[in-house]
Amino acid sequence: PGGKGYKYYGAARDLPGVRDLFKKDMKPIAKRSRADMYKSADAAYFGYRDEDDSLILPLEKSQEEEAVSSAVLEWTERQATAGNMEGEDSDEGEEGEPKEEFVAHVVVPSTESIEKAVLEQKKREMLEQYVSKEETAMQESAKAGMAGKRQRE
Repeated sequence: PGGKGYKYYGAARDLPGVRDLFKKDMKPIAKRSRADMYKSADAAYFGYRDEDDSLILPLEKSQEEEAVSSAVLEWTERQATAGNMEGEDSDEGEEGEPKEEFVAHVVVPSTESIEKAVLEQKKREMLEQYVSKEETAMQESAKAGMAGKRQRE
């Protein structure tokens, strides 16, 4: 009130028609709870019923056919160019997928040699745990002596 140039001062505010202008009949707006909002969200809201629309299905089908045909065309072109470049010799495996040759730039140990190395490591750890260093030194010297004796024979 008081908009559009009308101004009420003093006793004029108490007049019956003017008093109604100044009363604010603001009803409190009830905020919706999260549960209430989720109640109104059904499958259509999330787009699960889009296929029910008879307009979308034909459009999707035509787009899918175009995509498949372009993918097939691209694949055949790649196969043709690969065949021209390599001639008769093909690099394809049984399923038509190109084979990849594995080239190892380092020596790859076999499983047997790995198992043997792990076993030797465990033996050394057990010897260190249960046998003193003096005894292991004596065993090593005895082994060396036996090896030297065998070489002489």
